[in-house]
Amino acid sequence: MKKITLFISVFLMAWTVNVNAQLNNPKDANGNQIFKWDCASNQFATANNFEIDETIVFAVDVTGTPLEAWLAATAPTGQTRSIGFDFNTQWGGGGCDGRFIKIKGNIYGATLNFAQLITSRQNQVKLLNVGDAVTGGNAFTIGEIVNLNSNIFGFAFTATDPGADWWELPLQGASGATLTTAPYTGTKTSVAFYKTDTDDSNFFPGSFTDWMGYAAPCATIPTAVKNVFVSNSPVVAYEYYSILGDKLSIKPVSGMFIQKSIREDGTSSTIKVFKQLK
Repeated sequence: MKKITLFISVFLMAWTVNVNAQLNNPKDANGNQIFKWDCASNQFATANNFEIDETIVFAVDVTGTPLEAWLAATAPTGQTRSIGFDFNTQWGGGGCDGRFIKIKGNIYGATLNFAQLITSRQNQVKLLNVGDAVTGGNAFTIGEIVNLNSNIFGFAFTATDPGADWWELPLQGASGATLTTAPYTGTKTSVAFYKTDTDDSNFFPGSFTDWMGYAAPCATIPTAVKNVFVSNSPVVAYEYYSILGDKLSIKPVSGMFIQKSIREDGTSSTIKVFKQLK
């Protein structure tokens, strides 16, 4: 009985130390941890001033946490250790998980576009509360702030298995990554991209080809900016899409959406529309 009690006590002590360990990310003037990485200066940015559909590099510094020692320890043969994440928002639980790789030292991260990744990663659109056009309050409502919370944990991969080891020493709750986005304006929406659109030679094995908004840290993301030609041919039809590219059956009565004008000569053009709920 004493042995069992001792084991439970040691386990709870280890769990408490792990949960209470804080990431070593720098803080802004308000005491909030900064997770946005500045690739130009190769250091953390001065603020988390990004919107939910804006592509950024997200990074965590595990210095001083149990993960630091775990990463430095010898891994089983064939395994490479790194850091994983599992995001949730104020509209739902976890499910948007993925993998970070080392940027430098004990800092790990990835190029992320949260709106794209949440939408494509197991179709976790509930984390954006998409489709609530009546009451509003989804991630793409003008002025909306999204609360992003993540469990940060260790994992290991091999040449053939991207998750050979998973969920080691998780930093949960306030110990993990907790931040808020900038209020949504709809003016910083980034071009959609997939892992395979970038040089991913130093990223993880496994396909992940259906994950949007996910690439190696500081990867060069295609801008897809092209010369625009608008025909004078008359418009014969309209199509409507969400800002994430999903085709809509009817024209939205409110919110932000894409309107595609189809012309008689077969050409088309698109514009971004925002309609306030009356």
